[in-house]
Amino acid sequence: MLQVDLPTSGEAVNNGDTIDIGGWTDGARVDVYLDGPAGVGTGIGTTMVDGARPDVARVTGHADLANSGFDLYWDPTDLSAGPHTLYVYSLVNGSWIMQTAGFYSAGNMLPEPERGADNESNMVG
Repeated sequence: MLQVDLPTSGEAVNNGDTIDIGGWTDGARVDVYLDGPAGVGTGIGTTMVDGARPDVARVTGHADLANSGFDLYWDPTDLSAGPHTLYVYSLVNGSWIMQTAGFYSAGNMLPEPERGADNESNMVG
């Protein structure tokens, strides 16, 4: 079993934001790729499955899913404008299962850092 709760379908994601890729699974590990499956898409990261999800245990009736949550935090910096897809894989009993999650990006540019009195380049040595 694998359920991706975040980001929600059609959510707007901007460069520079911290995005929580989260959900639950009965697997041991989660790998995430952007805009293509494993071997094609860009690898975003890997996380272990150990987050508290008493809601999942209660709804499914499986007490062993009480710690089935995962969260992988991602800070995109160069997303192009338009639709994108996350390919989320879970390693369950030695086999990989996959679910996708779609989102949109404005393709915004990150602002240049401001130069000010606290900036290192303005320090007197």
